Amino acid sequence: MALFRMLDLNRNIFFAHMPKTAGSSIEFAHGFRTSKDVLLRHRNAQQMMTHVQEEALPMPDQSFIVVRNIYDRLRSSYHHFQSTVILEKGEPRRNYTFTSYIETIARYFERDNIDIRGPQVFLREARRRVAADIRHIERLSWWTEGFEGEWRYLRFENLASDYAIQIAPMTGVQAIPKRNVTPASVKVLPSYIDKGSLEIIASIYKDEIEKFDMRVPKTDQKVRIRDTKWRGRREWSSYLA
Repeated sequence: MALFRMLDLNRNIFFAHMPKTAGSSIEFAHGFRTSKDVLLRHRNAQQMMTHVQEEALPMPDQSFIVVRNIYDRLRSSYHHFQSTVILEKGEPRRNYTFTSYIETIARYFERDNIDIRGPQVFLREARRRVAADIRHIERLSWWTEGFEGEWRYLRFENLASDYAIQIAPMTGVQAIPKRNVTPASVKVLPSYIDKGSLEIIASIYKDEIEKFDMRVPKTDQKVRIRDTKWRGRREWSSYLA
């Protein structure tokens, strides 16, 4: 059994593949052998519903998405950005720090002197340098809004059991193999992730942090959430110069 373009038309199920949440493993388990097989990869619910309407397909009545601890997901997203964007352009990894990455995210949500071209975010003082991919940094609500059916939330940290209980009975796929080199969720965050960055994350992703009781892996303590807009330190690296 395979999902059709991330839609299962036989069972009316839609899978929203948020990056860095083991979505590639789910795709593989459902019959896709390469990312090229998935036409609508990394599309949110609104984009998927638009496709369904344009193609006159049956409207799915259920959807599922994998939710990962946001502190851990952004750590993984940062490393992905380094390897697939920075290194492809011949840039040293050290020239774009995690702190700068998180400050870019803050500027994206405040629409603070940025340009958006497709899924890519550019800072206006460095127009030729990609600073982030919106699919890697958007909130959970961006992925789920626009779909009126039932959402099932699987936790990345308990993916095997959550999938077996919530999804396998509907799809017939009993196990999710690991298909990429992304490590499991971390219990201790790397030392380069500073407190200021954690506070920015806590402020921007407040709703999903509270909904899923996400905690900072290093201390298992909740980080103070700021109610005001974050105006970061602007410690831009030479990568963005």
